[in-house]
Amino acid sequence: MLKRMLMVLVAVFSLFALTACGERTYKADGVYAAFAESTNYGAPQITVVTVTIKNDKIESFYIDCLQSTAVKNEEDVVTGYNFNEKTKKELRYDYRMHGPGMDEEEYLDYLEENNKLEWFEQAELLEAYFKENGTDLTVDKDGYIQNVSGVSIVDSDYSKLAKKAVENAKAGKVYSWVATGGSTTNLIWAEGTVDKNGKLTSLKLDTRQGRITDGTFAWDEETKQEKGYDYRMHGPGMEEEAYLDYLEENNKLEWFEQADLLAAYVLENGLANVKYDDNGKLDNAPEAIAEVSVTVNHYVKVMKDLVDNWK
Repeated sequence: MLKRMLMVLVAVFSLFALTACGERTYKADGVYAAFAESTNYGAPQITVVTVTIKNDKIESFYIDCLQSTAVKNEEDVVTGYNFNEKTKKELRYDYRMHGPGMDEEEYLDYLEENNKLEWFEQAELLEAYFKENGTDLTVDKDGYIQNVSGVSIVDSDYSKLAKKAVENAKAGKVYSWVATGGSTTNLIWAEGTVDKNGKLTSLKLDTRQGRITDGTFAWDEETKQEKGYDYRMHGPGMEEEAYLDYLEENNKLEWFEQADLLAAYVLENGLANVKYDDNGKLDNAPEAIAEVSVTVNHYVKVMKDLVDNWK
């Protein structure tokens, strides 16, 4: 009888130990991101929320936004957008959410006298709220946040992205992004998956472009990966059948094929042999990626972030 009881106790403790050691809420400790493209007064912007997981618990959230400035020609017509050097968080009081015409001393006095907070201060309140209370927000009919004391800004995807970042942490989905401006705007990113040890197990590149049409900027509905052969990198005027024949006859690869080739190589071999010249093109490329002719400098940047942080 005693032997039987001991066997039962051993089984129970073994099950408890396996459960305690084997089950995680989040795939691995680290920083997980979610981002979204949008416009602000007609100009492109990127909003991002990250969540940091430590010891399988949410340690912190981080909210930020990168905005852009219009580029105009001599006729004062907007021809493109350049992304700002600093994000809204990095600008701090220089963002001047409440008083763009004031100098710094006047502005700080104005904030104190009127009991107002700058954007980065409100973002920090939201970050703390998300950690303590979860990612749901209450907003009014115009989208202004109502349930976080001291916060008066619109919920510009902050709640949605915070939720998505947490989902990504649970699923082990990791992202790194960069934005480039000019006549065509590009949101470029690398995405991957990690295992329970935080090791990168997949890697993919993508880009969403945006452009000005009839004076109005808009982001493309489909990414370059989603467009597939319809992106027409080599022959924009061809029909699909003629284009596919052209690619085969001229030994050329479409954008998504080149991006997949590059990402697969980096996942397997790392970035040590991936070099590029002053124009951002591959320089002395290994044979496995010799067919990659696209500009790669920004792709290398976002892949490096994932490769360096998830080993």
